[in-house]
Amino acid sequence: MLLIMIPVLTYPGNIFAQHAHLDVEGANLKRQLSSAKDTARARTLLSLGIFYADKKGPKKDKIDSAMNYYRQGLAISEKLNYSKGRAMADLLSAKIDRLKGDMGHLRSSLEKAISAAKKGGFADLIADAETEQAYYYIDAENDPETSNTLYSSAIAIYRKIAPNSLKLAYALQYHGFNQTMLKDPDKGIRMLDEALTIYQAHKVTELANVYHMLASCYHDKGDFNNAIRYALMCLRYEERDHNLYGMVAIYTVLAEIYHEKNMPAVQISYLEKGLIAVKTLSENYKVFIIATLGNAYVTVHQYEKAITLLNRGLKECSPKDPIYARLYTALTDAYVATGQYAAANRTYILMMKAISPGGYAYAYTTIQAHFAAVRLFMGTRQFIKAKEHIQALQDTTYIKKYRPDMIMLEHLSFQLDSATGNYLAAIHHYQRFKAVSDSVEKLSNSKQVAALQIQYETEKKDQEIALKSRNINLLTQQTHLQEKALSSQKQARNLLYGSIVLLIVLLGLGYNRYQIKQRATRELAEQQLRIQSQNTSLRELVTEREWLLKEVHHRVKNNLQIVISLLNSPSSYLNDETAIGVIRESQHRMQSISLIHQKLYQTDNLSGIDMHCYIHELLNYLEDCFSTSGYIVFLTDIDKFILDVSQAVPLGLILNEGITNAIKYAFKGRDHGAIIIKLKQEQERLYLQIADNGIGVPDDFNIDGLNSMGMNLMKGLSRQLGASFDLTNDDGLSIEMRWKKTRMLTDLQEPQLAEALA
Repeated sequence: MLLIMIPVLTYPGNIFAQHAHLDVEGANLKRQLSSAKDTARARTLLSLGIFYADKKGPKKDKIDSAMNYYRQGLAISEKLNYSKGRAMADLLSAKIDRLKGDMGHLRSSLEKAISAAKKGGFADLIADAETEQAYYYIDAENDPETSNTLYSSAIAIYRKIAPNSLKLAYALQYHGFNQTMLKDPDKGIRMLDEALTIYQAHKVTELANVYHMLASCYHDKGDFNNAIRYALMCLRYEERDHNLYGMVAIYTVLAEIYHEKNMPAVQISYLEKGLIAVKTLSENYKVFIIATLGNAYVTVHQYEKAITLLNRGLKECSPKDPIYARLYTALTDAYVATGQYAAANRTYILMMKAISPGGYAYAYTTIQAHFAAVRLFMGTRQFIKAKEHIQALQDTTYIKKYRPDMIMLEHLSFQLDSATGNYLAAIHHYQRFKAVSDSVEKLSNSKQVAALQIQYETEKKDQEIALKSRNINLLTQQTHLQEKALSSQKQARNLLYGSIVLLIVLLGLGYNRYQIKQRATRELAEQQLRIQSQNTSLRELVTEREWLLKEVHHRVKNNLQIVISLLNSPSSYLNDETAIGVIRESQHRMQSISLIHQKLYQTDNLSGIDMHCYIHELLNYLEDCFSTSGYIVFLTDIDKFILDVSQAVPLGLILNEGITNAIKYAFKGRDHGAIIIKLKQEQERLYLQIADNGIGVPDDFNIDGLNSMGMNLMKGLSRQLGASFDLTNDDGLSIEMRWKKTRMLTDLQEPQLAEALA
């Protein structure tokens, strides 16, 4: 897991520093400052300092602004003997130390801030300071236990004084991620999910870091499907924002997941993307990417490529980097793989010298160095030295918590014990290696094979018992005949001959039946193997089909986005507002369809759309497009259900048209308004309403005579849905539709959609 932690821990800033609400808070604080006096002025000044310390932006500007407000606020607090102001100043001082990177002074600053907050009984400042200190213990001290205690305390306070606040969400987020270091991913996932819910309730859009942490937790749990899903969600945000730090960090997460899934080609592709992006970033990222990519090249036997890359990394990167030794580790493995033991021995010596004690990277770097040393000394048959490094690995507590390292340790121990003739220990380590490395699917298959074997053995025993029973009955009959033969020698002789013949026939029949049963059993076993093989092939085909469908939806969504982008080009050369408006309306329609395809490839359900989530995303998009925030409120009442794709597309277009028309025309001359969107299930029917409290249309206006493209489009699409379409002009315009839920419009293809558009 450290492979993923390194980029996350060096991730610049935090999600709390990127929330849009801080800009609003800063503006409010500046307005309050103009009229604030005495302790209120001190409190406002220090709050502004904390605002700038947490604000997203250039570090130097943040430090200068925070220091300016710190000095003014502290001076007034000291003059007025304002205890809470002094406590706030201590917290701000710690934040400034963090910005400066003064880790030596940061610890004492945080302790001073917590002490002042507790002395004054200021619960909000205690929670804020403990959150800062908890992050410090993860980032600088690599002490997840202490961090865990501090986050727990801060969260308990926030739940009392600020439930469902962004501060609570931030504490939950990093406390949840801290569980990956404490090896409790399930708890971490629960906390991250709760944090995500709070962020979404506050309409926070900067969620990449949360998705990054969820991907890490699911990976640590071994749930690769969810790990990949959240990693790709994070990647889309980072690529959208062109955030190179975030892109490189998530590339490494995906690379590690595919490494553990034994898909080196995919792992290498993500690492190579990271190598391209990392050229403009910090040394820490560059060392990490080069070392990991070098190991990946060794895995696929591209040894020369690995050696060239790693030697270049040793020249380009700084030896002061805390994970610089990783370059020597990977290079040692590359030399061992190619049989260049003299060169490997030289890099081994340099590797051991380059390891930097302390910090978050020390344990991880040391473990990888020991592994490289074991492989070197195994290759040169220096088994005593190899045993020393194996023992060092076994004494490392962290290695017991990380699945790939456990597998590698058991396998190397098995090889060493086999080479030295310690076969009992070798068998023990091999069994542990298999126990850790076998997948759930293999385990399931082994259980099926065992069940079939038990069934076969049971049937075989039943056959033997039945045959013995028949033999006993025959012998009983023979004895009875022999007793009768005492009274008549001739009759006894004849009966004896008859009995012998009958016995032979019965034995022959029994043997024949036994052979038939055996043959049938073998044929059944062969048939079972064929069925298992076919089932495996079918599962692979189904999986491939699902990935292909997701790829199709992804490409359709991307193509629609390209068309939307291309429509921007002609609009920049047009002066006709009507033409520009038509282009924008077309873009909105394509975006409503694009969102459907986006939802399809983001979820496992490829045949239906979660309309609750889809409509909220469409509203968010239209809010951004028309900048409605502050004067138009969207009131939604949407049931949660899945709708067939063939119904979701026309319904999405109808929603887009209805809401767009309301935004554009309903509130002319007004500074505020509300748009109501309802989508309800009424037994076997669905009900849609798009209404506003706007100006409506004049009483003598003929609604049925409306002949705009948007209105024709909505009417045409409602016919395709088999829905009623009603317009009502009462304190605003209301559109209502009802149609049967059970109708699946699988025949709604592009020609019919084009007809509806016409």
